[in-house]
Amino acid sequence: MTAYVRLEVGGERYALPVEHVREVGPLGEVTPLPRSSAETLGIVNVRGHIVPVFDLGSLIGAGQASRAERLVVASVDGGQIGFAVDEIVAVGELPELEPETGGLLLGTTNLAGRLVGVLDVPALVERAGRRAA
Repeated sequence: MTAYVRLEVGGERYALPVEHVREVGPLGEVTPLPRSSAETLGIVNVRGHIVPVFDLGSLIGAGQASRAERLVVASVDGGQIGFAVDEIVAVGELPELEPETGGLLLGTTNLAGRLVGVLDVPALVERAGRRAA
């Protein structure tokens, strides 16, 4: 079974497969980048690595993270990217997913009466790269 990091952004619940999550921590101080996209918050130093940080809500079209306090550092193909989120809800398994095709969702599920969208991390990284360019 796959475990997921469940999070909240813009009042909605999402999850990321833990296989792509390197660490979770406080957002801390983000250094803004001049002339960056609206989704790009800037960069942070995470254990000696400079990591670009994106507002996950803006990136997925769910609106800006209203109280972005947490940072999820994801890893894809050896690269790292940070996502600012409102809250980390839990880490664990999810009920069976209803698969989604295309877009940024791998699937959705209902957990305790709330819809949870499972995000496709490689697709998020690709979108972030296009927006940052």
